[in-house]
Amino acid sequence: MSKIYKKNSFDRWTIPLYKRLIFYISLFFVFSLLLSFLLSVYFNNIILILLIGSLITLAILSVIKIYTMILKIKAHNGYHFYSVKTEKQIIKSLVDTMSLNTIKTTNRIEVPDVRVKLKHNGSFARAITWLERLPNMDNVEILIKIVSNSFRGKYKNLAVVDYIESDDFLSYTFYLEDVNIDKTIVVSDIQDLVQDKAYKIKIQSDTIIDFRKNPHFLISGKTGSGKSTFLLSIILQIMYHINIDDEQSTRLYIVDPKKEFSSFDFMVDYIYSEKDIILNKMVELVTILEEREKMVARKISEIDKLGATAIDLGFNPIFIVVEEISAVVASFDNKELKIWDNCLKQLLMKGRSTGIFVIGLLQYAGSTSINIASRNQFSKILLGSSSKEDIQFMFGNNNETVKNTVEPFKGYMLIDGTHNTPQKMYVADIRKVSEVSYFRKVFLKKVY
Repeated sequence: MSKIYKKNSFDRWTIPLYKRLIFYISLFFVFSLLLSFLLSVYFNNIILILLIGSLITLAILSVIKIYTMILKIKAHNGYHFYSVKTEKQIIKSLVDTMSLNTIKTTNRIEVPDVRVKLKHNGSFARAITWLERLPNMDNVEILIKIVSNSFRGKYKNLAVVDYIESDDFLSYTFYLEDVNIDKTIVVSDIQDLVQDKAYKIKIQSDTIIDFRKNPHFLISGKTGSGKSTFLLSIILQIMYHINIDDEQSTRLYIVDPKKEFSSFDFMVDYIYSEKDIILNKMVELVTILEEREKMVARKISEIDKLGATAIDLGFNPIFIVVEEISAVVASFDNKELKIWDNCLKQLLMKGRSTGIFVIGLLQYAGSTSINIASRNQFSKILLGSSSKEDIQFMFGNNNETVKNTVEPFKGYMLIDGTHNTPQKMYVADIRKVSEVSYFRKVFLKKVY
């Protein structure tokens, strides 16, 4: 429940008298006197009566206090005192910034209820902060800064990485993580990355992407940002699940207008660089999509199970990597561009249900090479340092957690249905497996 703060004679916002320690001290004396009055029926010594009454009152209040504190400590996994300290700091910051009341002439201000809970997984700390939402508390960006800056000492590196607003719009829940913990995977072998299912891709130590839930990804980053390395880490995992002798196996098709994959001679049948071949392949993939739609509909009818996707029904995934969307689009005339846009639109809109997934790359996030409707179908990854315009293009207005300056091989991701705000991410270190020969061995099943 929210509390009312009043401005005192020193022009400071404080909790009213009844909320402060003096209230409890007064309560103690009043309770003691009442108890002493009752004890006077049995004792004549006034000092003894007062002493016994005070001790009994103190014992009762102490037991209540200890019991409630034990419950709180248990609820906070042993970090109750730090949680309380942080809650007070958040409240102080809210009051100091007057974020809670737009009427600054009043001598009263309503302060929301704040709760902080710390979680530990070994040395890795996280925190959840619940904040009651009061009228005029709409500036989430300010609230994120206040909550993040309120964690001090050993938890100073905790920062808000995501938040949700309750369905009734009466509260916010902020999720904090140690932003200095490096989640980079150092890959020395394919097994450091690969997952048991082809539709699952590991991108950092604590993040596995399930393409059944997040079917398409748009990756943007300037030269040197780690974009190509990140893409190779994904391709390596997909390759592991490909069996070229099995037509029903996982498939990977690479649209490569800049011929970045010219050294991948072992999969030349799956790499397309010429615009005519690219368009023909896209049309073919749409045909495959339509065929899968019919087969999925038939199987759903047979098993009487609504909502099942091609992957759920046993179809293997098909991945389409577009190495540079802008370069592809630039090669088309108007007629060809319409065909490309139509094919891409269908693959994006129907890809999840049919098990066909698109991974697109853009050097410039603000590129007009992909229309807004298609762009919105992607989960987004932005690597390296970026302009405000790039951030806006990738994440919209919901980018409070994103910094402009980011080291190479680091960035932010916004996974649809999983995060409300962009999350910091780390590109896998694949230097030990980056030779073309290693990719060839994985593709030809000579590395397991």
